[in-house]
Amino acid sequence: MRVLEKHLPPQAAGDVAMLFLCVVWGATFAFVRDAMDSVSAYMFLALRFGAAAILFLPLVWWRRGAFSMPLIRAGLVLSVFYVPGFVLQTGALAFSSASRVAFLTSLITVFVPMADSLIRRRRPDNQVILGLILAMLGSYLLSGPGGEGDWRGDAMAAGCAAVFAFHIWFTGKYAGAYDPVPISFVQIVITAAVCGAIAMIQGKTAVHFNVPVAVAVGYTATLATVFSMVAQLWAQARTTPVRVGFIHALEPVCASLFAWWWLNERMGGVALAGAILILASMVVTLVDWRFAIRWLTRPARES
Repeated sequence: MRVLEKHLPPQAAGDVAMLFLCVVWGATFAFVRDAMDSVSAYMFLALRFGAAAILFLPLVWWRRGAFSMPLIRAGLVLSVFYVPGFVLQTGALAFSSASRVAFLTSLITVFVPMADSLIRRRRPDNQVILGLILAMLGSYLLSGPGGEGDWRGDAMAAGCAAVFAFHIWFTGKYAGAYDPVPISFVQIVITAAVCGAIAMIQGKTAVHFNVPVAVAVGYTATLATVFSMVAQLWAQARTTPVRVGFIHALEPVCASLFAWWWLNERMGGVALAGAILILASMVVTLVDWRFAIRWLTRPARES
């Protein structure tokens, strides 16, 4: 990340970091989906975030002076959205394909400006409303009749997108005020503790350790949790929540490619049409169309 800061303006550096994170996150859908036949969702999350918490300890010790009660309170607020977001996403992968869950999770892009409007108590822009309509239609084609969907997993994935939209908004609020290492650690520990407790209460702590589980836990604990949480907070301190939401449009594309490579998944015609509409909803929601029209219609420079 220091390399990015050295060679790029702050906002561009944040955008590039988020692009790389979308590739990292895209791969998690296939890996986690492959592991769901061998472990419950809550137990998987307990293993993932428990391992991440252990890996985080050297960084936490190094940044121990940054802990404060305001930081812990901010971490608790973020955890209110972080924990259910991952519970819904991982649970969805037990019912639906990795590609479908990824595209439905990408509704975050549309939900972020909606969350912003709700929190600020103002009417959404017309393009946000249009984006939401396109997203709803795309979700129907992806998950409804003929869309090869399982309504339980798809509903969980859509709920995950709504919850994570609020997490992105509040992360943008706190990112510049607190050290990314300790505030990430607070969220990781809370997620591991909550999911582990629920797994024990449900009596679903059994794990059939095999290659898919090892790959999923190892990959998600390291790159998709420890690295990505610090990198996301670092990146969002340099860019805006809306730009982050726009960059998230690449995540389902990466997820589909990984699902095709790792799981040999294929999307049918109706589901593919729904996925394209969801991508279109992201573009409609986040592109500044007035600026784009002015730029396209600008007078040509005289040579």
